Amino acid sequence: MNKATFFKIPFTLEKREAILKYALNFIETNSESFQIIGVEPETIIKASESLPLLQTLKDCNIVTIDGSGIYLAFLLKGILPPERIPCPDLMNLMLEIANERNFGIYILGSQQSVLQKAIKNIKHEFPKIVIKGYKHGYYDRNKELSVLQEIISAQPDFLFLALPTPEKEILGKKIKKELKSCIILGVGGAIDIWGEKYKRAPKILQKFGLEFFYRIIINPKEFGTRTIISIPKFVHIIINEIFHLN
Repeated sequence: MNKATFFKIPFTLEKREAILKYALNFIETNSESFQIIGVEPETIIKASESLPLLQTLKDCNIVTIDGSGIYLAFLLKGILPPERIPCPDLMNLMLEIANERNFGIYILGSQQSVLQKAIKNIKHEFPKIVIKGYKHGYYDRNKELSVLQEIISAQPDFLFLALPTPEKEILGKKIKKELKSCIILGVGGAIDIWGEKYKRAPKILQKFGLEFFYRIIINPKEFGTRTIISIPKFVHIIINEIFHLN
């Protein structure tokens, strides 16, 4: 796997099919699990403020370029990645493989009603997938151990974590040590799309990495404020990284 370190994080610069092929081969030839993390500007900002998140990213098997801001940062550094890999796209590719191989999946996160709708839609689209289990993301964090035990007992082939950053990344690292032969992926808002809470951006906006703009338009209260706050912070981090100001 071709890698490049940026923001102190080792990114894998490969196409999604190659990454998934590598991950599948890993879990087929090892008894260990495999974690994939897609990184957006928000991830970088939080990693700059959280040593546990930064260390999780460093320890992860594969870190991919999810957000268009990360892709642009690589270009500014003089590196041309083969592609940007939005986590919803990677999840869909994994669902296709799960359907072909009768794999089992587990989903943790999102609201209960949205999650149930997502499960229904996934089963309709991919009828051969085995649903090993699912749980909403509003569980009592004091009972996290029982949630992890439920996932471990389910023994999924694919685990999708639809939790906020940095929780999904750190939880993925924690459960990776206990699960066997499972690919773990943080999927962000992908479950909200499958659960029809939000529609995904039109293809033309996806192609040019402008999904964030669409999210601001459809939900300015939630995404607009976050974007306004995060852009200056991310620009500051990029400038420091490229020009070695720190």
